[in-house]
Amino acid sequence: MKRAHFSMICGLIIAYLAAFAVSCGSEEQGYNSYDLFSINDEMRAQVTEGVKNLDPSYKDTFEEKLEALVDRSNMPEITNQNSIQPYMDTSEYQEFKRHILSNAPGSYYLLIDIFLSGDVKITPFNYMFQDIVDASYPGLINKVLDKLEGTTVEEFMMLYSEVCVEFLLQEITRT
Repeated sequence: MKRAHFSMICGLIIAYLAAFAVSCGSEEQGYNSYDLFSINDEMRAQVTEGVKNLDPSYKDTFEEKLEALVDRSNMPEITNQNSIQPYMDTSEYQEFKRHILSNAPGSYYLLIDIFLSGDVKITPFNYMFQDIVDASYPGLINKVLDKLEGTTVEEFMMLYSEVCVEFLLQEITRT
């Protein structure tokens, strides 16, 4: 149970940092959206190549489902809650998740791309990312936490997304 709480806290911190970086106008200052998180060039190229190789009709459907999720998630009855559960309980999120899971592993390239870009205007997108990853690869988040055990808070914040993406890309390429 401790790990679940720790994972939720980490997700909140990363979501806050992403929102802060976006609100500071990182693109206006000349930063690439990937600068919100630290990933190496090889992983960045793997994600870019994976997205490029996806069927255009799949990308369109993915974007439509994501847009529906964003629209629903920004409605007052969802945003006025003090919990992430209302976001996760929407039919739009369930449909988005189902779409990704049924098109895995290729769909994960788009999911990673969105996760790293910080462009999604849904506050708990980190939780959604973790929920979807955990549905396909149970225990992956625990592997990330194990690898980062013993790091300082600052080191953890700098390494979390890179390690998470690294492990997810390893799983994708195995399947």
